[in-house]
Amino acid sequence: MEKSEYSERQKRGKEFYEEYSKRQPIQEVSFDPILGKERRNWNLYWFVYEFALTSFKNKNQKLLDFGCGSGIASIQVAENLNYPNDFFDIVVGIDILHHVEIKLVINQCFRVLKYGGVAIFKEIFDQGLQA
Repeated sequence: MEKSEYSERQKRGKEFYEEYSKRQPIQEVSFDPILGKERRNWNLYWFVYEFALTSFKNKNQKLLDFGCGSGIASIQVAENLNYPNDFFDIVVGIDILHHVEIKLVINQCFRVLKYGGVAIFKEIFDQGLQA
């Protein structure tokens, strides 16, 4: 995607993550919320992981970690999911909705989510988010 093709929201996101990457040291990834025995139901991040884990019924299910990583991918591709309809059993998104066009994303998530599937979103901002 050429720089001139970015929307205003995408430009703001790109600028944010360029500055963020300069301030934040690379951190080691912790799998404690998923693999550890400790549970922190009061922690919304851990709660989302726990809910996703309990939603898995067998190893053949598919989970879409929507907007995984630092969020930079959402600037270019997160609103257009290149998956077939009814593909995932679970869709999880953490702190991603404020980076994307919500109506487009929710429609895409419903499209790729199987009937009876589970969508779990946790958002850092609670104001102004409307599908």
